[in-house]
Parts: sequence; structure tokens; C-alpha cells
Amino acid sequence: MNFKAIAAGASTEPTLQCPNCNHEIHLTESLAAPLLAETRQRFQEQLASKDAELARKVEALRLAREQLTREREQLEDRVAQRLAIERAQLASSEGRKAREAAAAELQAKEAEAAELRASLANNNLKLAEAQKQQAELMRQQRALEEEKRELDLTIEKRVHASIGEIQTKARQDADEAARLRVAEKDQTIESMARTIEELKRKAEQGSQQSQGEVLELELEELLRGRFSTIFMASAFLRSREPVQSGAASRKKAFPNGMSSASSRDGMCSLGTSISIEASTRPSPVRP
Repeated sequence: MNFKAIAAGASTEPTLQCPNCNHEIHLTESLAAPLLAETRQRFQEQLASKDAELARKVEALRLAREQLTREREQLEDRVAQRLAIERAQLASSEGRKAREAAAAELQAKEAEAAELRASLANNNLKLAEAQKQQAELMRQQRALEEEKRELDLTIEKRVHASIGEIQTKARQDADEAARLRVAEKDQTIESMARTIEELKRKAEQGSQQSQGEVLELELEELLRGRFSTIFMASAFLRSREPVQSGAASRKKAFPNGMSSASSRDGMCSLGTSISIEASTRPSPVRP
């Protein structure tokens, strides 16, 4: 049977409805009191049961929450530990990689340094060799300069010696040429003296007048051939004088009463003086 409270008018009375016929039965306080008490108790029990269930559920939920909290903390701890381990492993790996990279870089730098040292040593050897070659070249250059100075000095000495020899040879040649010219002049003067002697001898054999004229003409021709410049000037002066007779001409040629004999004597004296002058004249010497 269902209990149902139905409001009717101003008052409210609990009613019961029959499940078979659906008839409502009004409950009075006396009739309803036990039912209400039973119902109240049942509801209280149900409420208590529900409260207990709820308390159990709350407790279970609390326990579950605590469990979850513990599990979460444990998980967080495990995660933290795992992370720490992984971080340590990563740090170790990174450190190892860093150490390996640093070692490789150091090895590369050491290899580069070794290569640089080898290159420096090679360059030092090349520099030493170049300095040695430079010193040798400088020594050879000094030797060549010394040889050049010695060669120049030798050439200068030889040139001076050659110049001295050339000057001596030229002086000797000049002296020889002057001597030959003087000898030629001496021969010429001697020839003239012999010619004059021959003319003198011829003049003494003939008449004085004829021989004097012939002697004068021959002597004039001889002197004209030897001393053409003087006789050209003399001929020029004669051409400006009036033509005279042979005697006057001879008188003009031999003034102051000079005779043909005195003329011959004068010619002889002239020849003798020319010969003496030629023999006493010093030979020209070139510097």
C-alpha cells in the first residue's frame, strides 16, 4: 500500500490508496501514527544507511584520493628520479660528447700546431739556406768587385805604359823624322855648295864678264829652284824697275863696284855659311 498525503480544503490529511481498487482511505492520527513511525524509522534507517554509504563512499573517495595522491607523488618521484637519471645520463653523454669533441678539437689543434712547427722549421731551414746563399753571393760580388778594381788598375797601368811607349815611340819617330829632314837639308846644302864650287871653277876658266853672267844666271836658277818664294818676290820687284843693259844689270846686281869675282867670292861665302848653319842647327825634338 502506498502512503500518500492529499490536501483537501483547509486541512491536510494523509490518505492511503488501495493498490487494487485505487480507493483512498483517509488516515487518522491514530491509524497513521504507527504507520508514520514505521515509515519514519524506515526512512531514518534508509537515511542512516545512505549516510553510512555516503560516509563509506566519502571515506573510500578520501582513501582513493590519498592513494592517488600517494601514487601521484610516487609517480612524480619516479618521474623525478627518471628525469634525474636521464639528466645525469644526458649530462654524462653530453659531457662525454663534449669531452670527445674537446679531445678531437685539441688533437686537431695539436696536429695543426705540429704542422705549423714543421712548416716553421722548414721555413727556418729555407731562410738559413737563403741567408747562406745571400752571404755567398755578397762574397762573390765583393770578389768580383775586387777583381774588377784589380783589372781596372792593371788596364790603367797598361794604358799608361802603352801611352808612355806610344809617346816614346812617337818622340823617337819625330826625332828620326827631324834627323832625316836635317840630313836631307844638309845634303841639299852640300849639293848646293858643290854646285857653287863647280860654278866657281867654271867662272875662273872663262872670261870674267861672261863667266860672271853665266854664273849669275845658273846661280839664280839654282836658288830659284831651291828658294822659289824669295825669287818670286825678287822677280816681282825687278819687274817694277826699268830694263837695263847687261852691265847696268850686273852693276845693279853687284852694287858698290862689286865685281863678278867678288860676287863669286860672296856666293862661296854664302854656300859656306849655309853649310855651317845647317851643320850647327839643332835637331827639332817633339815633346
